[in-house]
Amino acid sequence: MALIGMLTGSQSTVQNVIFSFFGPALISIGMDPVQVAAAGAHLAAGGMGLPPADLTTFCVAGIVGSMVGKEVDPIKSMIMMVPMCLTMIAIGMILLYI
Repeated sequence: MALIGMLTGSQSTVQNVIFSFFGPALISIGMDPVQVAAAGAHLAAGGMGLPPADLTTFCVAGIVGSMVGKEVDPIKSMIMMVPMCLTMIAIGMILLYI
């Protein structure tokens, strides 16, 4: 899920396309539905902010740059988001294996 989120740069694509199959599969093997849902949200959110296709950062950087009248570097913002995204992925993995 994190890989697809990383490649598409979108959390909703991962949750709508991948997790619609992955979630019920995890529940059918006996996992708690609440943990599966929380883990899926964390994995999708963590994947969407990782390079190379962090679509959200590019959109927000353009909006903020136009509002403040300064040039905003989306690549620098994307690199600065990596620790947060790795934390989200770690939380998602912990939720799957608790």
